[in-house]
Amino acid sequence: MLNSENFRSFQAAIQSYLSPDHNKRQTMSGTYAQSIAVSFGMGQNRFRGSLKSSPIPLDNETCHRIAAQFEIDTLGELPHRLARWPLPRHFELTWSERLDMWRDACSDALDRKVISATTHDAIHALEPYVRPAGGGNWFHCGNSPVPLRICEMVLAPAKVIASPDDLSIHSAERQAHQAACHQGLRALRDGRFAEAVECFKVAAKENDAMSLFQLGLLAEDGKGCRRDLVAAVAFYDTAAAAGSIAAHQNLGSIYCVTNQDIAQDMPRAIRHFEIAAKAGLAAAKGSLGRILWHGTGVPREPERARALLESGARDGDAHALNTLAVINEQEHGPESYEKNFKMYSKAVRLADVNENPLPTYNLASYYLEGKGTAKNPRKARLLFRRAAIAGDADAQFTLGRLAFGSADGPDYPASLAWFERAAEQAHPEAMFLLGRLLMSGQAGVQDLERGERLLNTAAAMGHTGAEKLLRGLRSEVCHASA
Repeated sequence: MLNSENFRSFQAAIQSYLSPDHNKRQTMSGTYAQSIAVSFGMGQNRFRGSLKSSPIPLDNETCHRIAAQFEIDTLGELPHRLARWPLPRHFELTWSERLDMWRDACSDALDRKVISATTHDAIHALEPYVRPAGGGNWFHCGNSPVPLRICEMVLAPAKVIASPDDLSIHSAERQAHQAACHQGLRALRDGRFAEAVECFKVAAKENDAMSLFQLGLLAEDGKGCRRDLVAAVAFYDTAAAAGSIAAHQNLGSIYCVTNQDIAQDMPRAIRHFEIAAKAGLAAAKGSLGRILWHGTGVPREPERARALLESGARDGDAHALNTLAVINEQEHGPESYEKNFKMYSKAVRLADVNENPLPTYNLASYYLEGKGTAKNPRKARLLFRRAAIAGDADAQFTLGRLAFGSADGPDYPASLAWFERAAEQAHPEAMFLLGRLLMSGQAGVQDLERGERLLNTAAAMGHTGAEKLLRGLRSEVCHASA
C-alpha cells in the first residue's frame, strides 16, 4: 500500500530509476511528486494529505496511471506492471498485493512462453515469498514453495536474489491455516510427504482450497499416505467446491478411465473439464478437445474440438500440441511433416515424459522415418527408450522390434525384454511376436504353453497374425493326429 509513511521512499526509488545522476534527481524531486499526484487527479498537498487517511493499493492499475502521467509529462518511461516497478528495497507489499503481482507475472511469463502451461497452472496460485530488492529486482526466500529458478524465469528480466531472511512470515495478513498450507508446500518441495500431509490436514479444516487439492494429489499418488483413489476424489471434490480449478482438471482425468475403485463417467469428466477450460486451464482445453475430437462417450464436435486444441496448444499444453500434429498428419499427409515435427519437438520440451510420453514416442518415430527432418536412428532410439522407460507400450514394442531386426543381427535378449514389458500392458503386436518367439525357441528360450497363451490373448484382441498362426498350429496338430 502506498501511504504517507512510505511515499518519500517510493518517490525516491522512481527518481533513482529514471535519473542515475544524483544532482539531476535533486532538481527533479518536486516535478516527480507533482506528476504522481496529478496521475490521481490531485495537487501535491492534497495528495499527500489523502495518503494519511486513504492509502492507495499498489497494483497494475496504479503503476499504469503513474507511468502514463510520466510519459505525458515527458519525465521518462516507467513499467506499467507492479512486477517490473522500481520499488524501494524492502518495501512492504501486503500479502494480497504480492499474490496479485505474482499471478500477473505468471500470466505474463506464459504469454512470453518462458514457462509452460503446466508450470503456470502449478505455481500461479502460490505465494512465492519475494520482497522488493530495489531497482525492479526481488529478494527470494529459501523457504518459498516456488523454487528460485522458477521465480527467475517468471520475474525476468528482473534479477531475483537469494535471501537468508525468512520472507514468508512478515505479513500479518496470513492466517494460521495459510501458514500451515505453506509449511506443507515447503515439506512437499523437500520430499517430506508425511509431514506435508499433516500440514495440509490442518489447513484443510478451514476449507483451504490449495491444501485440499494437495491432499487429493498425495492420496492419488500414495505419497505420505496409503494410495486411495476414493479419498483423492473426495479431497478434489471439496477443493473444487472451494475454488480450485486444478481439482476440476484432476477429477476429469480420473473419471475419463475405469479404475479399480472409481467407474468411468464421461459426462462427469466433461463437466469438470468444461469448468477448468472456461477458467483458462490449458490442460483442460487439451483434454476436452481430445474427447470432443474422438467423440469419446459423446457425439463428435470437430470444430469446437479443434478450437479448444489450438487454444490449448497456444497456451503450451503438450497434449493439445501432440493431438493437433496427429490430426495434421491424418488430414494432410507428408506436406504436414515439417510442421508436425516442430509441434512434437515443442510438446516434448513442455511435457513431463513420465506423465505424458506420447509426444516423445511420436518425435522418435519422425526421427526414425525421416519425417520433417533428416533420419537419425540414434536419436530415435534414445527417444524411444525415454518413452519406454516412462511406460509407453508402443515405445517398448518398437525397441523390441528394432532389437530383433538390428543391422548387426538380432539382439534376442533385448528384444525379449522389451516385448515382455509391452506384453505386460496388453500390447497385441508385442504379445504376438513374443508368443511366436517362445513357440519357436528362435531367441534361445522356448515355452510352448506360455507362447500359445500369449497368441490366444492377442487373437482374442483381434490380432489377425495371431489367429492365422494358431489356425496353422491346430492344423498341424490335426494332421499329426491323423
